[in-house]
Amino acid sequence: NLFTDEEAQNLFKGLGYSAVLGSMLNAYAKLGKFNEVEALEVDRERLGIPRSAEGILAFLSLQAMNGESSLRSGITELQYQGVLVERNLLSSVLQVLSEAGCGPAALVVFEEISRRGWIPTLTCYNSAM
Repeated sequence: NLFTDEEAQNLFKGLGYSAVLGSMLNAYAKLGKFNEVEALEVDRERLGIPRSAEGILAFLSLQAMNGESSLRSGITELQYQGVLVERNLLSSVLQVLSEAGCGPAALVVFEEISRRGWIPTLTCYNSAM
């Protein structure tokens, strides 16, 4: 945990908890700091803060870093929560991983896009290479 309950409440008081935390998660993911992403995910869940769009990108990036089965489990978890997981979302995850210099994890996402029978976007293809 990066924050105590009191620190988290003070930090996010009066702000859009989900949006602020999602931005932090996404920034850490783009920097390749997945230990911080994981710690913030624990805090987010403990505090009951829903994932923002950026938080979803960071979450799926973290799952891809842990391998194919973790990515699929993460996708299933999001779908269970009512999140539409489609080609553009996974393409955005691939771009986050590419920015972070995480080629093997980016390849996991690229393969998942292909496995689903979706045609990768040109940006997605370039990011994977």
